[in-house]
Amino acid sequence: MTTYFRILSYVRKHWLHLSGSLISIIFFTLFSSASLISIIPFLKVIFQQDTSLALPMIEPGSETAAASPTAAVTSKIDQLRQAAESWILAGGRVNALE
Repeated sequence: MTTYFRILSYVRKHWLHLSGSLISIIFFTLFSSASLISIIPFLKVIFQQDTSLALPMIEPGSETAAASPTAAVTSKIDQLRQAAESWILAGGRVNALE
């Protein structure tokens, strides 16, 4: 146990650098995930054979928006995804790639 405390005494001198690097790692992970997720609608436009990608919007009061908080968040995420897909495909497949 004394070895562990001795190692922590060395880390104490560099705690600002350590905390800054951990925060940077978290931001990098979030922004990398966001950039990969934003590519999905464009890949659907490129590789999907069917041109009708737009799904019907889910109304907040409908049966699909269940009472549980998890289902409500999932419903909002689906609405956001569908809105993004319809915005990207508003001009058609060719204009979405321009």
